[in-house]
Amino acid sequence: MDTDIRHENVDGKSSCFKEPFLCSSRFVLIVIGFFGLMSLYALRVTMSVAIVCMTGPENNTSNTCSFADGNASESDMPEVQVSDPDDRFDWNKGTQGLILGSFFLGYALTLLPCGWLAGRYGGKQLYGWSMFVCAVATLFTPLAARTSVVLLIVIRVLIGLCQVKSSRKICVQKTQPT
Repeated sequence: MDTDIRHENVDGKSSCFKEPFLCSSRFVLIVIGFFGLMSLYALRVTMSVAIVCMTGPENNTSNTCSFADGNASESDMPEVQVSDPDDRFDWNKGTQGLILGSFFLGYALTLLPCGWLAGRYGGKQLYGWSMFVCAVATLFTPLAARTSVVLLIVIRVLIGLCQVKSSRKICVQKTQPT
């Protein structure tokens, strides 16, 4: 998997030499894009996973959060003991649905304008800043959850707004013919 690189010599003739694929800028872009998109998807599902242990005991069946499925025995799976049952949030199913759905509201709002933003500001700037804002907003999620549900919903909408800009730009940029 070598890449042809053509250079013009001093006398105007072009010469071709092989550059290893692992040293190419294309491979570096692939690796950065892979880890970036992996991080984006991890940030996307954090609330979906965490809300199970964040809600009150009336929304869960026990005082512990078990990750066991139907195929494994309870003794094989770890149980995470919540430090204090009073630390859980008293969110009903409707509030939980609003919190989880708010991400997709932000995601849907920028599906169309993200192409214009990518063309105007460029892929590197858009991808870098949207990942940074998404990561910082995710860091503020626990504080927002402790403050108010409305603030948590706003943070989740912001995370959705940032996610679409970065993931769509990578997909569009790499599939366009040059």
